[in-house]
Amino acid sequence: MTTLSDQLRKRRAKLGVNQTTVANALKISRTTYTHWEAGKHVPDLNQLVKLANYFDTSLDLLVGRYDNPGQ
Repeated sequence: MTTLSDQLRKRRAKLGVNQTTVANALKISRTTYTHWEAGKHVPDLNQLVKLANYFDTSLDLLVGRYDNPGQ
């Protein structure tokens, strides 16, 4: 099972965007987003939904509940 921070890094790399781009899209500071990717902090539910929407994925996949969309 992957962690939220792993998923954030993986999905951001897949889109080919930097942390600042994601942070700006979510209207948060880059530092806040960096802490999420580093696993230092965890976003609240509202921010998790925004992240899932931004990365066009489900919350289950984003938080590592499933590694495979077919599960």
